[in-house]
Amino acid sequence: MASNKILNSKDLRSDAGHNELQHTESISVPRDIFEKLYLSPQNDVKEGLHKTFANPTPLCLAGFLLSSTPLACDLMGWRGAGGGGAASLPAYIFLGGMIQLIGGLLEFVLGNTFSFVVFSSFGGFWLSFGTTLQSSFGATEAYAATGGANSPQFAASFAFFLLSMGLLCFIYLVCSIRTNAVLVFVFTLLVLAFLLLAGAYWQIANGNLALAAKI
Repeated sequence: MASNKILNSKDLRSDAGHNELQHTESISVPRDIFEKLYLSPQNDVKEGLHKTFANPTPLCLAGFLLSSTPLACDLMGWRGAGGGGAASLPAYIFLGGMIQLIGGLLEFVLGNTFSFVVFSSFGGFWLSFGTTLQSSFGATEAYAATGGANSPQFAASFAFFLLSMGLLCFIYLVCSIRTNAVLVFVFTLLVLAFLLLAGAYWQIANGNLALAAKI
C-alpha cells in the first residue's frame, strides 16, 4: 500500500513536471527579442581583453579610407589622374590590405564577428587588387598576346571579381540593416560602386572606352 502511494506521488510529480515543461515550451518570444538572441548573441569575451587591447576599428577605417579615396580620385580622372590607380599601389597593399587584415584579426580576438569578417575580407580584396596591378604576380601574363592588362579578355574577366565583391557587400548590407543607418548607407554605396566598376570594365572589354570613363 505504501509502495502504491509512493508510485502515485511520483506519478503526480512527473505529471506536474511534464505540465510545467509543456507550459515552458509554449511561451512565445517577441520577434525583436528572438532576433537579438539568435542573430546577435552576446559574445562571451573576458572583460580583461577590452582593457588590454585598444579598439582596432578606427585603424581599419583609416586603412580603408587611405586606399579607397586615392583609387576613387584616380578612376574619376581628377586633375589628370589615370592609369587605373596604379600610382597608389603601395597604399592598396599596406594600408588597404595589411592594416585591415591586422585590424580584422584583432576584431576576432575581441569577439566582434561581423567586424572581423568585413575588415578581413576587404583586406583580402585590397591585397588582391594591388597584386593584380603588379606584373611580378603574373596576373596578366595569360593575356600578354592580346595586350596584357589592356586586353579585352582581361577586362572582362576582372569585372567578375568586382561583381563578386558587389554581391558580398550586398550580403553585408542585409546584415547591417538592424545595426545602424551609417553602415547601411556605406554598404549601399559600396554595392553601387562595385557594380559600376564591373560595368565599366565590361564596357572596356567591348571597346566603349568613352562610356566606361563616364561610368
